[in-house]
Amino acid sequence: MNEGYSKKVFRLQANTDNNQKLLNAVLLNQYRKRIAKKLGIPNFKPVMLVKSNRIKTSQQVEQDFLEMINNLSSADLESFILRNQKLNAKSRALSKAYEYWLSQDLSQAVAEIQQDFNLRTLSM
Repeated sequence: MNEGYSKKVFRLQANTDNNQKLLNAVLLNQYRKRIAKKLGIPNFKPVMLVKSNRIKTSQQVEQDFLEMINNLSSADLESFILRNQKLNAKSRALSKAYEYWLSQDLSQAVAEIQQDFNLRTLSM
């Protein structure tokens, strides 16, 4: 990593279900992407890595993730952020991301998330 051959990895661990963990990771991912664009950082491509112990579990997580993203609405996203803002208040990164997203057009955010996270763009 110090020699520039890999990305810096941050581990997101929480006592929540997979979909909540994944949506938090998506929000952080998209937040970083938008901030990089605002700062003029070219070719910034944040990566999410989701690990499961078994292939069958990975396939189910992928299916559940895609269903969650496909069915996501701006109202769902706002509710998720407001609920998790309290639960994850000790996480500086998540707190900054939640604050950012609450100041944005969540309909546009959902459309962006659905465009960036779909069957064509995933490599799980």
